[in-house]
Amino acid sequence: MSLPPVFFVRLERQEKALHIGRLTERHFDRSQRILIVVVNDDMAASLDRYLWTWKKDSFLPHAVQHSINEPCDEAIVISTREHNSNNADVLICATPCSSSFFQDFQVIYDFAETYDVQLADAARERFRSYRQHGFDPQMEPPSTDT
Repeated sequence: MSLPPVFFVRLERQEKALHIGRLTERHFDRSQRILIVVVNDDMAASLDRYLWTWKKDSFLPHAVQHSINEPCDEAIVISTREHNSNNADVLICATPCSSSFFQDFQVIYDFAETYDVQLADAARERFRSYRQHGFDPQMEPPSTDT
């Protein structure tokens, strides 16, 4: 079984939510299911609000999953847990996830937050870790959409 591709999105400013919206919309438009793993309930609530209004001409129906026991059949799920309850094809790691969780996905996104030295160092370490686990991480080309 081959490993899914891993793409790092370079963030030169604190615009993670904007890029999550772009990635989510891209894959939702392709009828793919998306799981977005965030660090905590505050970020989940913030991203939830953002995705409802992030773009005037876009509709990203989604749900926030608060518990792994909570059934969730939405195409787009925001969660603080590493649990693929909606059988997502795409994993967006808004916070670092364990490599053992990656096997269920067709594509994985992570973020290289180059605007902050410590976050950039952590991204480099995750990049190396992906390689150590057999993945071939790549940098995502810059987005040209708005």
